[in-house]
Amino acid sequence: MIGAGTAGGVIAKELTDDKSTSVLVLEAGTNMTNELSNPSVLAAINTTRGNRFSFNVTSELESTIARTLIATHGRAMGGSSEISDMYAVRGSKELYNQWASLVGDQWSYDKISALFVKNETYTGSTQSPNERGTQGPIFIRQQNIPPNGLINTLVQATNTVLGTPIAEDYNTGIRDCTFYKTQYIQKEVSPGQFVRSSTATGYLNDHIVSQGNQSNPDEFGVGGRNLVILAKTTVNKILFKKKDGLNIAVGVEFVKDGVSHRRFARKGIIVSAGFFSSVILQRSGIGKSDDLANAGIPTLIESPNVGHNLQTQNYIGLGVEIDTAQILPIFFTDPNYPLILGAFQAENPMNLLESRRLQLIGAPLPFFLPASDVISNGWSLDLTFQTTPSIMSFGMVDVKTKSRGTVLVEHSDPEAYPSLNFNPLEDPNDLTYMVDQYKRIYNIIVEARDPLKYPNNGIGKVVYPPESIFQLPDNDPNKQKQLENYVKASYTNFSIGGQCRMGQTIQDGVVDGFLNVFGTKNLKVADLSISPILPDGQPSAAAQMIGLNAVRFIKEDPSSYVMTDYELEDYENQIKKT
Repeated sequence: MIGAGTAGGVIAKELTDDKSTSVLVLEAGTNMTNELSNPSVLAAINTTRGNRFSFNVTSELESTIARTLIATHGRAMGGSSEISDMYAVRGSKELYNQWASLVGDQWSYDKISALFVKNETYTGSTQSPNERGTQGPIFIRQQNIPPNGLINTLVQATNTVLGTPIAEDYNTGIRDCTFYKTQYIQKEVSPGQFVRSSTATGYLNDHIVSQGNQSNPDEFGVGGRNLVILAKTTVNKILFKKKDGLNIAVGVEFVKDGVSHRRFARKGIIVSAGFFSSVILQRSGIGKSDDLANAGIPTLIESPNVGHNLQTQNYIGLGVEIDTAQILPIFFTDPNYPLILGAFQAENPMNLLESRRLQLIGAPLPFFLPASDVISNGWSLDLTFQTTPSIMSFGMVDVKTKSRGTVLVEHSDPEAYPSLNFNPLEDPNDLTYMVDQYKRIYNIIVEARDPLKYPNNGIGKVVYPPESIFQLPDNDPNKQKQLENYVKASYTNFSIGGQCRMGQTIQDGVVDGFLNVFGTKNLKVADLSISPILPDGQPSAAAQMIGLNAVRFIKEDPSSYVMTDYELEDYENQIKKT
């Protein structure tokens, strides 16, 4: 296995529950569970900024927004589940049914909902108890909120303006909804005290493997489990043996402690390297020949979609004045994660087959606004709560953008970063959609500050973009143009995937519906990169589900070709000779 991340760690644990199965995992990071256990969302966000826990890859200059963007991915056991914002989203039933329509019924919501149940221990309230798990390794809780006040006002205003029903529990397959209580991937360890829950804590804890550290990073299965995790490794490429015209994956070449090594597998290799999965395939000679030639890599398999079709969730921000007294109870009730609003909606709600496009997140501080504007306007949250008004912000996340980017190998050196292009707003529809969301969310604010419906709501004017822009007539071209500029100024990326997407053939995908890499045998990819459409919400739970489904596929349809010891020894000798 390549990667012990959000999906990879799940696969490694689940496969080695069978003590007759041995798994070797090659992981770039180390065990950081203790350092990353803080339940504070602000601590989580600050953690990702450095390189100790994360890979931070800067894009090329994105001409549409006149700046670069950064892709951040976890460099630790558990991968990005160890650095994510801990916002728990399963995804809509419609999203997974769209996957099924593209690559097979094995991805329909009816087929994978049991995997979400298996994955979790949910401690909140729900309108659909059968949809929630109570004995899984990943803990999910509901937000603690004050009984009345700002959250109630905003949720009811959203219900009125968007027409989204108010749901007790949004993680039951439902699509359009707004809700009072957001859900967090956290475990309560004592009354009111929480820690992060992740693939590392749930699937790779000390009941499964020994716990490494920076000095002794490798981890080994306990209780007879045949699992070895070699940490601080950088995978170069996958090794193939040609037999009867087939490219059979038989091994991996990697660097550890500055020394190149090879290890071999009888039954198969699974790539779960997330952002880097497509790059590893490319360094192995799988990709578009022009892309590979640019890095001096000979083509083994012409696979034109590898590293292409990169999908991104992106958000813009709207800032609003709020009486500081209105946000104090929210901070005090759940200081680790004080959100003020959550909602999801499809672009065309009347289309019952369509998945979500909008995710709306409200924060009692100017988190979703550009830092330069926050600083220059003095909008930073005063932690002494002595100033009023404060600035709350709303992130409008486009979870189904139409623009597509690339992650392409630039060098045969395994430690060289790839080139990254998000191509934000390249499709004009993405810009038009975001401008429309500005207008819709402004209408929510107007509704929420109605003194007759919501007395003493404390909500003031919109400050980003300025309220004066929204008051222009809709047919005024200056209104559209100014809002477009604010979209471009605040446009920021969230999660990514799709660069190894599933498809029916090698012409429209990198892997088939059972995660097998086209043109090979004994090679799968299992992480968010296989998404034909990116999950419609924060994707940590979806990545774990992908891992569980990969295990299901392996158990139901074992290795296409099992290498013998003689074949592996013969292959290794041939490599040494060359």
